[in-house]
Amino acid sequence: MKKALITTTSTLEGWEITEYLGPISAQFVIGSGVFADFFSGLTDFFGAHSGFYQRKLDKINNEAIDQLQLKGTAIGADAVIGTRIDHDEVSGSGKSMLMVTATGTAVKAKPKATYNKGIEGRPNGTPIASEDLAILLRRRELVKLAEEDKLNLDDNTWKFLIENQVEELAPFLLKKIELRHNSAAKREKFLSRCTEYFRRLPSEKAGKHLYGALFTLGYQATPFVINKIREFQLMDWNSLRQLLQSDDEEVRRRALQTVPADKALYTAEDIGNLETLSKDIENTFPIKVKYIEKKGSLSSKVRKMWQCGCGSENKEKRAYCSKCHRDIYGFIEDTINPSEAKRILSNRVSVLREHFLSQR
Repeated sequence: MKKALITTTSTLEGWEITEYLGPISAQFVIGSGVFADFFSGLTDFFGAHSGFYQRKLDKINNEAIDQLQLKGTAIGADAVIGTRIDHDEVSGSGKSMLMVTATGTAVKAKPKATYNKGIEGRPNGTPIASEDLAILLRRRELVKLAEEDKLNLDDNTWKFLIENQVEELAPFLLKKIELRHNSAAKREKFLSRCTEYFRRLPSEKAGKHLYGALFTLGYQATPFVINKIREFQLMDWNSLRQLLQSDDEEVRRRALQTVPADKALYTAEDIGNLETLSKDIENTFPIKVKYIEKKGSLSSKVRKMWQCGCGSENKEKRAYCSKCHRDIYGFIEDTINPSEAKRILSNRVSVLREHFLSQR
């Protein structure tokens, strides 16, 4: 799905606005921990700390714009015009928090003209600042070092990757999760930085790399990837269905573990997506056990049992095999099995139907 354009102007140069869909907004509150002394200790904004706070504000503003763009895209907008970001202090219980509100008008639009070429066939474009050019050069350098397996992930490198959302290194970092670390503490630190890296990427890009990793990465990286898909609300129906269609049974099982993940924003059409996904799961994971009836040794009463693939016989109501601890679908305990996945999807369908019907 193509993302909606974001602009602060009330018009779109080179575009014709065909329909106004109405105002939209994105609002969230940043806890006091993000700006520990933003309101009390910042006496000179142009002093030594101004750069630090400016980067923090840039990050918050970008997140607000991402949310606004997500909402605009979800309702079919081609652009959000007149975008504005407001910051307000919210105080309570002796603490100060920052409330960020992004607003704009969602519109449908279409391009007026075709591609415009500049001198000697070169495309016209927006001028670039020297600071931005330096960032692009640094990105290219880091990508080359990663391709040559010479990239040193020191503090400064991590800071650059996270702050500048260097998406090109996502596959490189995911593969690093599979490698052994000298200590548990170092691995934990690495995973923490990977978490912040993927948190800062636009949702669409983070989801693309994380879902893609479930096809290729081993068991060491899988829990991290699944956890991030859930934590960042990156549910993507198309990616999940592709995983379920894999010839690799392990990949299909991994896919099922992402079902509890939410989307940041649901639309009425997601009801159909949820129902289709539930049917896919039912068709992908057949029951693997054999049901039998046995007479007791001391009684003529017939007992219903299920015979596991490992050969063990279990009472019908027993959820997991007494020997191998797998269920009737072959899933181990403490994992999302097909029945649980369908229950989660069914509950969402029910609530979404009620929500959208109430708006008619």
